[in-house]
Amino acid sequence: MPLSATTGGEADRAQSEIIGIVLLTAVVVLLSVLVGGVILDSIETDEKPVANLDVSIDGNGTTVIAHDGGDRLPKSEVSVVFRSGTSGGQPLSNYTQRRGDTDVIFEPGEVVSGGTPDGETIGVLIVHDPSNAVLYDGLVDVAGNATGNKAPTARMTVTPSVATAGQRVTFDASGSSDPDGSITDYEWDLDGDGIYEHRGVVVDRAFSQAGGRTVRLRVFDERAATATTTESLTVTPASISVTSATLSDDGDGIVVPGDPLTAAVTIETTGIVIDSVTADGSAFGAGTVELTDGDGDGTYDGSVTVGSDSVAGDQGMTVTIRSVDGNTTTVETDELAVDLSPPIVTDTSLADGDRDGFVTTDDQVTVTATVSDDVAGVDTVQADAGSFDAGTVELTDGDGDGTYDGTFSVGGTPEEGAQAVSITATDRVGRGATESTESLIVDTTAPEITTFSVEDESEFWLFGFTEQYQIQWETTDDNLGATTVYVNRSEEVQESYTGSEGDETYENARLFEVSGREHTITIVAVDEAGNRACRSVTDTADGSDPPSSAYASC
Repeated sequence: MPLSATTGGEADRAQSEIIGIVLLTAVVVLLSVLVGGVILDSIETDEKPVANLDVSIDGNGTTVIAHDGGDRLPKSEVSVVFRSGTSGGQPLSNYTQRRGDTDVIFEPGEVVSGGTPDGETIGVLIVHDPSNAVLYDGLVDVAGNATGNKAPTARMTVTPSVATAGQRVTFDASGSSDPDGSITDYEWDLDGDGIYEHRGVVVDRAFSQAGGRTVRLRVFDERAATATTTESLTVTPASISVTSATLSDDGDGIVVPGDPLTAAVTIETTGIVIDSVTADGSAFGAGTVELTDGDGDGTYDGSVTVGSDSVAGDQGMTVTIRSVDGNTTTVETDELAVDLSPPIVTDTSLADGDRDGFVTTDDQVTVTATVSDDVAGVDTVQADAGSFDAGTVELTDGDGDGTYDGTFSVGGTPEEGAQAVSITATDRVGRGATESTESLIVDTTAPEITTFSVEDESEFWLFGFTEQYQIQWETTDDNLGATTVYVNRSEEVQESYTGSEGDETYENARLFEVSGREHTITIVAVDEAGNRACRSVTDTADGSDPPSSAYASC
């Protein structure tokens, strides 16, 4: 039978086999995951550090452990176990740091030390607790170490052996040696307090206070064996020498409250160590000023701001210098001028050319003032003549007598009425004082001719001809000076009348004449400032009034 004709029973059986294989595979994978997890969970996960530790026991019976390379080790995770004697183990964190940082990590290059149990040969086991890794396991001979290391020899020279306070002293350990290796570290206790605070083959230091000192040197070889030696040093007091003492400001030598100033002293510091440098700044309202030498060049300086309670006049500071060995000296700085007051301005005046107190455009005006400043000196004196349309006027003292003056012309658009100028004097530190002058009357407006009328009343009569004019006028001005009416004939004044207003009759009888002559009648009004108004009319005396076109300004 063809394949496509497979019976239903066989097909069902084949399908069941496939499902069974899939289920079996899934079970195997699940078991593998579970078993693998258990196996992985049972594997040790702590990493084992690697470190090259060296152990020795010095002549004092102290166990010395040196970290010669490898991983950094937390001290609390490392235990030191002795296999000899009755002493048990203890954590490395209990050991004393002999070289390196006193932190919680034992690093390459560092050395620690601790107690040693009784015995001639000690078994030492050092273990990293979290990983149970053995970092060191060996026997150490109490007399030296497992390799028979010999202690180094420490030697030093001190130059000079007697020094002045502040003088630098050199300590040289290059003469130290090690019989079976090399010296790897040099430690110095220069102040005799038992703390080795300096390292190096050669070190130097300046001692600030006089007196005797014991200097200690401790050397280490490559297996941490040590040796020490001492030398005595004598330090003598030093004297204080000051080469300069100055006060400086912005360069003009004058200060006012609010200005900064700097006090400075230069000290010869060879063989001396300065404890303090202070300046008495009370004259400048600054109290005590601390001077410091920031760059080590021997110049001590300090800056202050001049206070409002400073003292006027030439002032300096007293500088007190103390060395650490008790010597004290004082010096005086140079002086600066303290200016507390502005210039004094007196005797101001404002005068026009004719001294009538009235001015108009183009008039010349002189302004004057007496100015003094005993501390800072006068820098500039200026007059504000803006109300006269003349701007700022510089006043000068040509002969040095303290009187400053200047001249200006009244401009084309001054302010009308009573006007003054303000005079401002400024000293060399910028302080100013202002005073005003008395006033002048500014008048640039001519008088107004409100009425000017001429009537021709000339007539012929029996024996001749009479030339006659009726003249009326009126002028106004706040500062009117004079008004004059002139009657002219043939360019000669025949009659004149004065007054701000009037009504006058001019009459001239001519016998045996039958006609009149030509006349010019003029009115002129002038105010106190010199401003002028003028009108005129020319007419022939014939009895007919002059037309309005005959009137004109003049």
